[in-house]
Amino acid sequence: MLYLHAKNGMTYVYIHLNNDLGPTNDNEGGCKNGVSWAKGLDNGDHVSRGELVGFVGDSGDANGIQPHLHFEVRKPSGSAIDPFKYLNRSKRLLFPKPRPGLGDVTLTLKRAEVLETTDTTLTVRTKRIVVEPLGLSYVNRRKVIFAVPAETQVERKGVSGLSATAVTSAQIGERVRVVTVTFTPTWTLQKAPAESISTSKIVLLGD
Repeated sequence: MLYLHAKNGMTYVYIHLNNDLGPTNDNEGGCKNGVSWAKGLDNGDHVSRGELVGFVGDSGDANGIQPHLHFEVRKPSGSAIDPFKYLNRSKRLLFPKPRPGLGDVTLTLKRAEVLETTDTTLTVRTKRIVVEPLGLSYVNRRKVIFAVPAETQVERKGVSGLSATAVTSAQIGERVRVVTVTFTPTWTLQKAPAESISTSKIVLLGD
């Protein structure tokens, strides 16, 4: 488990973090840096909003059942409050940011769905997102409008391989792989307002 102590005296508790090394319930990872909690994070460190702190799992008395997060919010007195309404009101981020010093991030969206295009934008509904340098892959479904600079490499995958094309050739509803430029993550960019994140490569995959 992980305890996050806020400056205002509130405590946030994350329980049943990951202890597996592989995709199965092997219990071989233990309670370690980069397995249960984020790489580079240590006891007593300060964290900022939007930062990756841990990985969902089935450790402890949840062993062998569906991986999940037991999340608690506790007042300075130690009494718990129901976090459900606060979580529902919160802005859902597109991606977590790494610890300071781990570098900038690059996002790869796998099999996103095309919703709309213009000469300079691509609107998609995301599916699986990979975040480097975290090496993190997860499902996050939401609408994002990317800026498409003129230098973006746009290709279509066909039976004979990849061929160059324009972003406006994308068909509504088709699948697409998007790779962003490498950028410095900020709280604003984590919320992904329209055209705030630019693409470096787009591969149109068809249905």
